Amino acid sequence: MNKAKIRAVIFDMDGVLVDSEVDFIKRLRRVLQKQRIVPPEQMLVEMVGAGEKLLNDILQRYLPQITWSKLVKAFLADCVTFPLDYPGLLFADVKPFLAFLRSNGYRVGLASASELPTVRKVLEDCELVTFFDTIYSGTDVVNSKPHPEIYLKAAAAMQVEPAECLIVEDSEYGIRAAVAAGAGVVAARRDCHFNLDQSAADIIFDDMRELEAVLAKDKQGD
Repeated sequence: MNKAKIRAVIFDMDGVLVDSEVDFIKRLRRVLQKQRIVPPEQMLVEMVGAGEKLLNDILQRYLPQITWSKLVKAFLADCVTFPLDYPGLLFADVKPFLAFLRSNGYRVGLASASELPTVRKVLEDCELVTFFDTIYSGTDVVNSKPHPEIYLKAAAAMQVEPAECLIVEDSEYGIRAAVAAGAGVVAARRDCHFNLDQSAADIIFDDMRELEAVLAKDKQGD
């Protein structure tokens, strides 16, 4: 963990705030199977936590016969037919921890690889908007995770140095982005569906309440 005092906490969204990654993979598999394509399991695993550019790269590597634009169109149509209940997917420890951060004077940011309309819908449906000082999505950056751009921008928007940030992630791409940004990073061990490599994180946790102790220790200077 960085030696600088933590002044801000930045969250990834999918797999950290809402349990949406399992649905993403199920939906992707369903869309491809409707086109008589059986997606390789390794491709699906690599897509967890990836931004649009990286998703496109992975798709072309495994399934060059399908275009990105065609997949996106089919995926969005599936989302209309089978909309997600985001409040039902919100992890129970999220709101209490966000409230803790606000009441203790921390700046709070969101940095998600998802596109802005999706981010807005999740935050609005789950009534989380007011907890965040700044919100960045995949729409707002040129380089997706594992590039650190989104975390550097979120830190700058909150007028803190990356070293003064604690980043809450779950995917390998996100953890690598946080490390590259020069921030401290903790990883949510939300499920074991994807066998995510979280080894580069400073701490791996099961419940966000564990992070209250991490922040308390940081304030004490230990």
